[in-house]
Amino acid sequence: VSGIITVADDVTLTIEAGALLRLQPASRIATTRAGRVESVGTAEAPILFTSANGLSGGFGAGAEGGLNIFAVETGEPSVVEHTIIERGIHGLGVFGLSSNADPPVVRNNTLRDNENFGIFLTCDEVGAPVPDFAADGNLFFKNGGEVSTCE
Repeated sequence: VSGIITVADDVTLTIEAGALLRLQPASRIATTRAGRVESVGTAEAPILFTSANGLSGGFGAGAEGGLNIFAVETGEPSVVEHTIIERGIHGLGVFGLSSNADPPVVRNNTLRDNENFGIFLTCDEVGAPVPDFAADGNLFFKNGGEVSTCE
């Protein structure tokens, strides 16, 4: 992946089990508010997001992850399961959390060796509910932090 790939409104990007995505520096995959990602691997065939150059902090941005998805007020939320996100600036970006929006499904993933947070959050309102990502079977290793607070 080179550059920024944006999943448009009413479009679903499906990433198949066992896929390997190598992201160039400053690259990322992001959805619009009404775009959707299904990154669903299996325990035997996880999906891997990693830096193309093999260095930590090799992709994403300071205010986004290498993969960025939104909570949704209508429609089906994005799903990220059995996905490994490693060596980014932030691993996964989860945006738009609020009391009126359904958070994306983020479970049984491994977030490791990301320069800053494994999961970077933004909220649309003060005091928005934040899912307990650790309770959903996500594993965090050698990140600058596990899950950010809403900013």
